[in-house]
Amino acid sequence: MKALSNVFVLCSLFFSAQAACPFANQNNGKALMTNSDAKIPTTKDVADAETTTPNNCKCTSKCSCGATCDIGLPVPIGETKDWCNTADNCGEYSLTSGYWDYCLYLDSSKPDYVAKTWEEKTNEIMDQVIEEPSDGIFPNVAYMFSESIVTSFDDQWDNMPVGRQKIIHGVGAVCKFTLDITDSPYTGMFKNGQQTGIIRIGPALDIANGAGVPPGAGIKFLRSGITSGNFVLLHSLAAQPSYNIFDPELFTLYNHIPGPSSASEQLLVNKFLQGSKCPTKVGLSDLARFDQEGNEVEPIFPFKVSIRPTGEINFREEESPILEFMQQFEDIPAGTELYSFRAHANPEDVEGTELAKLVVVDGCFPSKYGDEKLFFQHQRVEEDIEMKPEWESGYLTECT
Repeated sequence: MKALSNVFVLCSLFFSAQAACPFANQNNGKALMTNSDAKIPTTKDVADAETTTPNNCKCTSKCSCGATCDIGLPVPIGETKDWCNTADNCGEYSLTSGYWDYCLYLDSSKPDYVAKTWEEKTNEIMDQVIEEPSDGIFPNVAYMFSESIVTSFDDQWDNMPVGRQKIIHGVGAVCKFTLDITDSPYTGMFKNGQQTGIIRIGPALDIANGAGVPPGAGIKFLRSGITSGNFVLLHSLAAQPSYNIFDPELFTLYNHIPGPSSASEQLLVNKFLQGSKCPTKVGLSDLARFDQEGNEVEPIFPFKVSIRPTGEINFREEESPILEFMQQFEDIPAGTELYSFRAHANPEDVEGTELAKLVVVDGCFPSKYGDEKLFFQHQRVEEDIEMKPEWESGYLTECT
């Protein structure tokens, strides 16, 4: 983590130096955008056609928070948002940027796609996954400070908006899987029966130069007629020395992880405070609210979920170049029981109970589409707290 720490410190100093001037003037309490961030767009620089805004404007640029992004210091939750320049004098106005408005990525703007069945949407995504293999290139982590973390929580789409990069978890492999859940007290995607999902697995950051592996995963359940259900998992914020990310003794992944233990990890968590007051945890209640067919129920959900490697697959323990590391995913056969999918009933339930084995359907694919476009929405844990206030102290432990 030493190298990562240096990167974050340099980023912090750079953006601190750059941030002072643009915010000197204010417009109705809003930061004024700089001309450099509001350049005249070309066609490829325009937001997705389905992008909407609070004032129903049409974007004439890509969406980004640009110079209005902070440098990772705590800010009021939900206020550092993507914005775009707008047409026809629509939205807000500033002297330096002209007309602009905040960007919204709502499933209601893609009604034809949302109306499809979960099978159709799953197949569409997997078709794109296998089109082109991953190039194994990690984005520059410094760009994280020019992206809004609010988008990670508020974007309802299954694809990332035009212009957004996957700064963390930039390289990964995508696997379609099934869960044959039995003896579950839960609802929605956690209920008894077979559930089909997509998991993307890989290192959170570049593993070159002996940096070790901080493994992570995103899980997506496509659902008929409604927005997909998503959550993300990590082992911890710190890299581990072994490169065998399927070692059952080392790499259980959780949707709740411990708080930061170093200055670099703290800076990362501070950045994520843009989106949630507890950025080391994500919620599960939306997954329990709807089943795969889109039927809504009163959600019954576990406190947290973990996925524990079964040991059926093992990677090399020693360091590998990223493309060689990722190639190991291609050797995972269909039918592999990759993880034990476990539910932790309450904050005191450390071990959890297995709901099912996570079984690979067609293999796993390092994927350029997965690296550059496939998106996993983060549900704020505050939504779980609202439904389970008796668990609040457990949720808010080791948040920051």
